[in-house]
Amino acid sequence: VDDEPDLRTLYELTLLREGYDIETAATVEEALLHLKDRTYSAVITDMRLPDGDGSHLVGDLKTLNAEALVVLLTGYSTVEAAAAAVRAGAFAYLSKPCATPELLLTVEQARRQLQLYREKNELARRALTAEKLAAVGTMTAGLSHEIRNPLNAAGLQLSVLERRIEKLPADVRPGLLAPLSLVRDEIRRLDH
Repeated sequence: VDDEPDLRTLYELTLLREGYDIETAATVEEALLHLKDRTYSAVITDMRLPDGDGSHLVGDLKTLNAEALVVLLTGYSTVEAAAAAVRAGAFAYLSKPCATPELLLTVEQARRQLQLYREKNELARRALTAEKLAAVGTMTAGLSHEIRNPLNAAGLQLSVLERRIEKLPADVRPGLLAPLSLVRDEIRRLDH
């Protein structure tokens, strides 16, 4: 974002030649229209624009895309302006006209910073998932223990009942043992 067409074209051609996908704007309003339509990894903007301050664009950009990085350019660099840029959340602050190697280095550093930010977020997401799975595993082990204890007691009582039935007359046993066999199978299934 720069209101000087020659500089904007120079930066555009330089970044395009390096393989970056870019769009340009001459004003804060035009930049905001771009920001509403697309997600950008980085924005390079002049501090002084005809319709506003480039540092205000930092806040708007962070609202629309929290991970995007902003590089502020200015032809009026001062320590106060640099401090204001950092307070606004800018990734970098460069003086205009910016040498091509310096611009490319800053853009590459922003790209790497964004990659690290995304990797950090992915690792945090994975750690949270691992914590959830560990909690589920602990809960499952506890639940399994709580289910098996009563099943063991039921199985033992079933064995006692079977022994008692075996002491009954032979003609009575088949009708009583068949349902017990079904109960034993279901206890094994639940235990498994």
